[in-house]
Amino acid sequence: MGDSSHVTSADPLGEQVAAGVSLRRATTSPSCSSRKTHLPAAIRTRDDDNIHGDLNYDLVLADWKRLAGRRSPSRCPIGSGDVDVAKLKYREVTANPAIAADTFAVPEAIQAAAQASGNGNVPYQWSCGGSF
Repeated sequence: MGDSSHVTSADPLGEQVAAGVSLRRATTSPSCSSRKTHLPAAIRTRDDDNIHGDLNYDLVLADWKRLAGRRSPSRCPIGSGDVDVAKLKYREVTANPAIAADTFAVPEAIQAAAQASGNGNVPYQWSCGGSF
């Protein structure tokens, strides 16, 4: 499916937001901007849950500040309905920091003990939403 976008009516933040844009790839993720600041205000993703029913998760981009010379949201709660399921807060941001090449290297002892990945009929397991 190709990329496309279109304007939508945004509802994650009620009257605080202007109409948003939906980016469509495999799924549609609408985003909306603030009527007051014209900065991005929220991004909505849909969690297809066959047990509890489908849920919308909103990443709210709030408290915009100058971080590393750019305007960035310093607070980003993730919520479903009226419930915050995660709260992200940035106090400091470094743009393009130098990271050592072996920072994410897996030690040889762990590599040797790790099981091989599944290569047959591996059943679907819902795990991402369960982390909330």
